[in-house]
Amino acid sequence: MTISVGLVSIGSTNDTSNNYFVSTTAGSSSGSGSSFYAIVTQQQPTVNLGMNVTDSTGVNSYSQIGSAINDLQSQTLLRYLTTNGSGSASFVAKATTPTYATGMISSVSGTSSITDTSKSWTTNQWANYNCFDVTKTQSATVGSNNNNTLSFSAIPSGAVAGDSYIVGAFKGTIVLIEIRGGKPTSLVDVSATNSGYLDTTQSATWPSVTLGSEAANGALIVSTFMLRDFATISYTPPTGYTLAYSYGQGTSYPSSICMAVAYQTVSGAGTYQPIWSIGGGTVYMATSVDVFLGAAGGGGGHAPQLMTLGCC
Repeated sequence: MTISVGLVSIGSTNDTSNNYFVSTTAGSSSGSGSSFYAIVTQQQPTVNLGMNVTDSTGVNSYSQIGSAINDLQSQTLLRYLTTNGSGSASFVAKATTPTYATGMISSVSGTSSITDTSKSWTTNQWANYNCFDVTKTQSATVGSNNNNTLSFSAIPSGAVAGDSYIVGAFKGTIVLIEIRGGKPTSLVDVSATNSGYLDTTQSATWPSVTLGSEAANGALIVSTFMLRDFATISYTPPTGYTLAYSYGQGTSYPSSICMAVAYQTVSGAGTYQPIWSIGGGTVYMATSVDVFLGAAGGGGGHAPQLMTLGCC
C-alpha cells in the first residue's frame, strides 16, 4: 500500500476553559510530502463560524473539506486538509475562531452588562456570541452590544472590573491525522445529520462510500460522529477501525456531547460503511466519512487535487 497513517495528535478545551483557539499536543511528523487532515468541533450559540487552521511549520495551507455539519444543538463539525505538506519534529496544529475579541472589564452594571471603554464595536456584532470571563472561568451568551458594552440576560457569574474576558470564545476539539505515502489525489466526502432513538446498531444512519479500482493504491477511510445526551449512550468503534480519539461517556467537555474519530486503511474495491454500535436515548447525531485515495509511486510528482463527490 502507498498510503498510511503517521502522527495522530489531539487537543481540546473543557467546560471551564473557553478560548478562541485549541491546539494539538506536539508530535513528530515526517519531514515533507505528508498531508495533514484536521477534524475540528466547536460549540457556541453562533454556529458555522468556520475556523482558521494553521500549524507550527508556518507554511502549510489548510482548506475546508465540504460543508460544516451541525448536530442541531450548537455543536458543529468541520474538516480541513493540507496536501503535500511540510512536517517537523515537534509538530502542532491549531484551530482559531476568526471572530473574537479580548480585553479587560472596565465596569459591571448589576447582572446585566459589562463595559470595556477601550472598545469601539459595531452595534450587535457580538449578539449570540459567547463571552468568557477568563479570570472567573465563567461564560454567558451576549444578547446585544453597543460600541463598548456587552449586555446579557445574566452576566458571567462573579464578573467584576479588572477581569479579563474573551468574546467569541468557543469550546471544542481538534484531531490531526498525518497521511503519509500516497499523497492523496482525490477525496470522497459524505456526511449526514440525524436524530432519533438509538438503541441498536444503526446501519441505515451511517454514511457509506463505494470505491473502485482506484483503491488499489491504498485509501484512508476516516469516520467521525457526534452525539448529544452522551450520559445515556454507549458506543463501540466500527470493526477493523483504529480509534483515533473519543470523548464523552461521562467525562470531559462538553458536558452533553460525545464525539469519536476512527480510521482504517484499505487497498481494494468495495463499499465501505463504518458502522458505530450505538445504544442509548434520544440524541442528535452528526456523522461524516472522508476517504483519501493514494497514488502509485507516491503521487508521481503530480500536484494533489481534491474532488468532492458527494455531501448530503
